[in-house]
Amino acid sequence: MHLAIREDVWAHHHGGKFDTAVFEAMNAVEVAVRDASKLPAGTSRRMIVPAKLTKFA
Repeated sequence: MHLAIREDVWAHHHGGKFDTAVFEAMNAVEVAVRDASKLPAGTSRRMIVPAKLTKFA
């Protein structure tokens, strides 16, 4: 697990809040992608979700 999310995500996972752990991890990925691509806030969800759906369709 990446150091940037390890403490928060592990705390949720260890506490049995698996859905929250997954949400927090995915949110961190979306923020990192948006920051790396220099896109405005709110863009990453529209960018990542279709990519996941088409890859596994």
